[in-house]
Amino acid sequence: MQTDAAEPIRQSKALPIPVTFAGTVAFSRKSASWFLLGWLCTAALASATCLWFVHARWIPVFEATIDALPSNLTMTAGAMEAFPEAEIVQRQNGFISLIITPSTQWQGNMTADFQIAATPSEIRFRSLLGYLSIPYPPDTEFRLPPSDIKPWWRAREALFTVLAFCLVSSALLATWSVLATLYFFPIAIANYFADRKNEFWETWRLAGSLLLPGALIMTLSILLYGFHLLGFLGLLVATALHFIVAWIYGVATIKHIPPIPSFPRTGTNPFSDSDKNESSHPDPRFGD
Repeated sequence: MQTDAAEPIRQSKALPIPVTFAGTVAFSRKSASWFLLGWLCTAALASATCLWFVHARWIPVFEATIDALPSNLTMTAGAMEAFPEAEIVQRQNGFISLIITPSTQWQGNMTADFQIAATPSEIRFRSLLGYLSIPYPPDTEFRLPPSDIKPWWRAREALFTVLAFCLVSSALLATWSVLATLYFFPIAIANYFADRKNEFWETWRLAGSLLLPGALIMTLSILLYGFHLLGFLGLLVATALHFIVAWIYGVATIKHIPPIPSFPRTGTNPFSDSDKNESSHPDPRFGD
């Protein structure tokens, strides 16, 4: 299938920012350094938002739980000991609930979006996603004096924050690289049949650019969730939606990719009658 010779090659005037369909294509056709800068900025923004949420909504509950721990709490042979009977430590907000209980049969009610309960023999995780219990390692032995835990955490909090930021950002970049490679093949095939420019690296960068709108949506969703403007169920829906966004952009951006230029044919066709007629026409300079 050939592109009509009269079709002009559209030069997109959209800003090279992966928000609109045309902007996503323009972003992918900039230089590799611009593309990498966009990836790094988006990964940094997403990582910073996740860390803000953890520090603002989860860490205060952990610190309050540490302050409420019994001074003689110990772990011996994989079992929590020296915990006063019938005493339950529970600190929570709307996002997370931390519970430490001496009862192995404790069930409790869901009072937060995410719940962590430490019993004498195992630690339990509960949320709308399901339930998971993990037994303590049988050879675990240590003491948990609150007077030592909190200073230890405070002295290393900044280091852990930097390491977590680097880890989350690196994980995002690695995941995007794998997904961009997987998305490259269907996008290249679609461009081929649509007679669109299909250079290897430009098509790969387009596949990588399709991931950024979904990442921005996910980042915004975490921010809204952290400010109580979006519920936990809404956050789960946004998580599923941000994967679909890449495919929506993949289909919608095809028409914004420049078409393959077609050039008019030159030379004469030896089998054309018009050429023969022209060649047999008498030269007017010599009369009839």
